[in-house]
Amino acid sequence: MVAAWLRKLLNIRPGEGRRTILLYGLYFILVLGSVWGESAAEALFIERVGLDSFSILFIAEAAFTLLATLVYTAFVDRVANARLLAAICVVLFIALGAAAFLMAPGLPVAFFLFYLVGRASRVIFTVHVWTYIGDFYDTRAARRIFPIIGSAGRISGFLGGLAFPFVVGAAHAENIPYIWMGLLVVATWMALFIPRHVGIEPPSMGRPVGVLENFRGGWKAIRSSRLLRLLAVSATAMTTLLALIGFQANYVFFQTYRSADELAGLFGLLTGVANAIALPFQLFLLSR
Repeated sequence: MVAAWLRKLLNIRPGEGRRTILLYGLYFILVLGSVWGESAAEALFIERVGLDSFSILFIAEAAFTLLATLVYTAFVDRVANARLLAAICVVLFIALGAAAFLMAPGLPVAFFLFYLVGRASRVIFTVHVWTYIGDFYDTRAARRIFPIIGSAGRISGFLGGLAFPFVVGAAHAENIPYIWMGLLVVATWMALFIPRHVGIEPPSMGRPVGVLENFRGGWKAIRSSRLLRLLAVSATAMTTLLALIGFQANYVFFQTYRSADELAGLFGLLTGVANAIALPFQLFLLSR
């Protein structure tokens, strides 16, 4: 009775429940690792490297994310979505392990690496997770289900953010990469297990398209569309403004919270509050 009422409330049709629950759990785990990892990475960078290096970090973030996106583009139409998601988790696992190893002697490059890996992985996961989830639904079902599964990110951000001050207080910010690595192990297994468990055949791969061909096609589409040009300018302006606001906010925070653990707990808590505000809109409005 409760399950039927919940399915009706969330607009989930018969036969969609099991796969939706599994995909919800996978997305929850991926976002939880990202929230905890990015909060710790930013706090550690501010404490160990300093705000004076943030301008360099912003430039490095743009270059590193672009490189990661180009590498992802080279494989996205050559590898099945489930295997590629698992591979992304494995690569992130290795990168976090390298960052954690370099943190032990306190090398500044470790904190750059931890921060850059976290930010770039968020961009790649944001794109590919939805490509992966799209294999499980047709177009009409996806319009209903995607906002519901997307709410897992909000709930994970909310619960993970509220819990993070306690987590970082017990484990300390330097050890958060190991926790994130453990979550990635679970996510890798789920990414490969879910398609087999629900009986979904991976879609056939089309003709592979080269990275340069993809880039030229995207650039041509932007140049030929006034709307896309405006979106590109708006996105660039918004990203720049957010970077400036983030720098000012971090400067204020660092005047009050000096340790990485305190800063990480604060960043996690703010993430939790922001997700709590967005959750009702995404869960009950966008799925209709």
